[in-house]
Amino acid sequence: MPTEVANAAPAGDSSTAIQEKVTPLKDAFKDKFLIGTVLNYPALQGKDPANVTLAQTHFSAITPENSLKPQFTQPTEGKFTLDEGDKLVEIAHKSHATVVGHCLIWHSQTPSWFFTSPDGQPVSHDLALERMRTHIATVVGHFKGRIKQWDVVNEALSDSPNEDLRPSPGSRRSVPITLRRRSAPRTKRTRMLCSSTTITISNSATSAPRH
Repeated sequence: MPTEVANAAPAGDSSTAIQEKVTPLKDAFKDKFLIGTVLNYPALQGKDPANVTLAQTHFSAITPENSLKPQFTQPTEGKFTLDEGDKLVEIAHKSHATVVGHCLIWHSQTPSWFFTSPDGQPVSHDLALERMRTHIATVVGHFKGRIKQWDVVNEALSDSPNEDLRPSPGSRRSVPITLRRRSAPRTKRTRMLCSSTTITISNSATSAPRH
């Protein structure tokens, strides 16, 4: 059934909001697939209510753009900040949207301590394993039963056709480790994914996405 949606004008803008009746995207495609979007920290801090309304009206899957990346969830070793993730879950659940947790391990937007040993040298395999297990178990465990799909390793594959793994400390240590399901609390209904958005495989005839 069409829903009346207002395109809200920015605060202080004297223009008239446009009223139009549209069928929510999530309803138009509900029997086919999920329609997803992202919400960033302004929306999760109450500073962007228009985007929250848009997400709840039109989308059946919501992902945090930055708030669940390691840089924000564990900026200092052992100190976790998960409030914005909690807020996203609250927003999504109000509209019965699926939450996609993004992301647990990444070569970018990860604090430098994560891949550095106490003596300033590159982190050892054992310490990397310990830190990743702690990080994944803590974050996934905090949202257990509320987030049922996670991007575990993000963009670990190289953009270069001559490499398999991205040449970064995060990818070299994360891929063999985080693909082991032991690192996260086991739940029957949690999907753990390896995410990649920029990879292609090319030959003389074709070029196709690599997932």
